[in-house]
Amino acid sequence: MRLEVKLEIWVRTALSVGSGGTPPGMGIDKAAVRDKEGHLVIPASSIKGKVRSECERLLRGIDPDLVCCPPRAEQMCPHFELPSEREKPIYQREVCPCCRLFGTNGRKAALLFSDARQERPARLKGVDSQVRPGVSISRRRRTAEDERLYFVETSIPRAGFCFVGKIMGEVGARREAALLLASIRSVVALGGGRSRGLGWIGTNLNQDEEEVYLDGSRVTVRELLGHIGEWRP
Repeated sequence: MRLEVKLEIWVRTALSVGSGGTPPGMGIDKAAVRDKEGHLVIPASSIKGKVRSECERLLRGIDPDLVCCPPRAEQMCPHFELPSEREKPIYQREVCPCCRLFGTNGRKAALLFSDARQERPARLKGVDSQVRPGVSISRRRRTAEDERLYFVETSIPRAGFCFVGKIMGEVGARREAALLLASIRSVVALGGGRSRGLGWIGTNLNQDEEEVYLDGSRVTVRELLGHIGEWRP
């Protein structure tokens, strides 16, 4: 079945999604990710990684035998043995639901995530971010580390940012679509600094009457979530 989901991400607090590099002369340690036009963007990898983490957590809560055990490769599919696959050679084994949807070593993901881009970027162009200071904390001493002051670029808090992306791909059954939607609804924060209150979000899929496309037909989130119980053994 072909699944198409429009994902709207509403940012409630300052968002910190770093690019891993800093332009010269900015004087900050982690710059925000931007597109080629200079607008803030949430990379597909950040969304996919967090949704996958929630998917693993949900499945493990239903039945630990349903999902492999990342991040160690020897405990992930196809090396991980689902109870129904233990008698098969490793090259014939089916992967767990998470690896089927999000991919694993030697297995292409069934779902494709796009970057989430600002809905109205021109409204805040040039004034869409701020620089926040921070201090590294020693976990052993539980005090601030010496000479470990850093600066990160975040979005402006409470500025009404809305980022829009898409998720598309093939699902084997409605319960897989339900698992994806439930995982997205479980995500409450994205990016860095979540324990400090950064990156808190909401999505359009938290609304039961929101619609997605399944084989070209509109289906409500409420209807699909009714299939989540099919994962129970």
